[in-house]
Amino acid sequence: YQGWLSVGAELTVALNGQNLVFEGAYLPRTEEGTLFLPVRTLAEAMGLQVEWDPAERAVSALRDGVELYRIAIGSDQAEWGESAVQLGHAPFLK
Repeated sequence: YQGWLSVGAELTVALNGQNLVFEGAYLPRTEEGTLFLPVRTLAEAMGLQVEWDPAERAVSALRDGVELYRIAIGSDQAEWGESAVQLGHAPFLK
């Protein structure tokens, strides 16, 4: 996927110039100077499928059934294909 993400005043978020709609308690937020976005809203806007694994407390984004990345709540590493990617901060649920 290639595109661009922009964040405006009051944490409005746009993907390729189209504003994303975040619902319920899952809103963009900043914590300690880091922007956190709900994975589902962003991934689905990119045309990806999203799966939540409650036992592992992890979210996966897939394209055509193939996992592209996996992020676990509380872990500062994400899985990107066969590689581990260091995150600046561990994701969380609130």
